[in-house]
Amino acid sequence: MEDSAFIKFNSKGMKAISKKKPTLGPGEFAFIVNLNVPDGFFEYENAMTVDIKLDKEDIITPKMKVKKGGVFGGGKLHNLIVE
Repeated sequence: MEDSAFIKFNSKGMKAISKKKPTLGPGEFAFIVNLNVPDGFFEYENAMTVDIKLDKEDIITPKMKVKKGGVFGGGKLHNLIVE
């Protein structure tokens, strides 16, 4: 069985778990958890514990570029491109 979900959190703890990419407010973050469970797993207890620990070296910062272009609301519009 394979599945995935987004976990939304802030400095105080988890805020939500959802299948769809969440909208984030100030100070909120999200990551996607990909779950891959082998078929034989379902022969065991149905309540188990999994610990997820994130360290600074686990953070991946995407490369970004700002591309100028267009006009929006009388101001300049810039496109943020994430690679």
